[in-house]
Amino acid sequence: MVAAFHDYSRIIKALVNKINILEQSSIKTAAGSFKMAPSEINYWSSGTYLHFKPKVVAAAELIEQIESIGAEKYLKSSNNEARNSIFAKVSEARRWDDELTGITNCVLSEHIV
Repeated sequence: MVAAFHDYSRIIKALVNKINILEQSSIKTAAGSFKMAPSEINYWSSGTYLHFKPKVVAAAELIEQIESIGAEKYLKSSNNEARNSIFAKVSEARRWDDELTGITNCVLSEHIV
């Protein structure tokens, strides 16, 4: 279970880094160059980004809380349902990674510079 938590943590932290990189990028279009603020990313991703980012931010905050306690201690103190849900969270995080790839591909189709 602790290994699953660390896998979950690694995926979520990578997603946070990808989001930060995406939001620091600029996009060059026929209408000019734009800094990729969340609203711009949301526009170029057909409205999917602003629903996506809060999920990752909330997961990252939860991970910080758990890591401050200690993953092993947290998992041992949690009930069985919470402990078993870590495996579902790993699967969910992998789906989110795929979702962010799709969002990024929509934006890249507009020529990030």
